Amino acid sequence: MDFGIVTPDFSNQCVIPRHDPIPGMIKKKFTDQLKNHFLSVLKSGAKIFLFGSCLDKTDHFADVDVGIVGKGIDDKKISLIRENMENSTFPYKIDIVNFNEVDDSFKDEIFSKKIKWLT
Repeated sequence: MDFGIVTPDFSNQCVIPRHDPIPGMIKKKFTDQLKNHFLSVLKSGAKIFLFGSCLDKTDHFADVDVGIVGKGIDDKKISLIRENMENSTFPYKIDIVNFNEVDDSFKDEIFSKKIKWLT
């Protein structure tokens, strides 16, 4: 169902079937796995957080929205994280959003809702 929401186009993502939504919140073992993959590429000063439907206890979600912010984040590192995630056993599609590059209105919208800091 299309609600008119525009999402950024991120190539080379891990994909799970859309017909098999995942109920409930993302499990801790997967958040730990995500954190480890991101920190293996990014400097320890980077902040990593989850946002969006993966944090909702009642809705289904088909992807995990991951925000990153901090120094030393560039497209090359984000591509490497995506590649590492594709080659991992991580069961969800991920969308990575570099919050160093998004506009203030998007930041305000996301930070006005529930987020989960991983670092």
